[in-house]
Amino acid sequence: MDWDGSTAHSFRVQIAVSAWDRPRLLEDVARTFSEHGANIVSYGGAVEDQLAKNWYTAELGDVKALKTLLNALHNVDAVFDVYRVTPS
Repeated sequence: MDWDGSTAHSFRVQIAVSAWDRPRLLEDVARTFSEHGANIVSYGGAVEDQLAKNWYTAELGDVKALKTLLNALHNVDAVFDVYRVTPS
């Protein structure tokens, strides 16, 4: 429940992003989350041989917002793979 009394529902989802490493990649990816109303609650990753493999846990409003975010992330320069990580 929000402080103003209205209710807001969200769910947490883990998203994997693979990209060719470049300056400002993390900034561009984080901005994309922000522009789509997703709050990043945790993240991590590594760069090896110029390949950046990152994961983000974000709060989103619904599945439609998730699909829109995944499409937007895929359009970030140098990103070549984006997917929701599902629990095994």
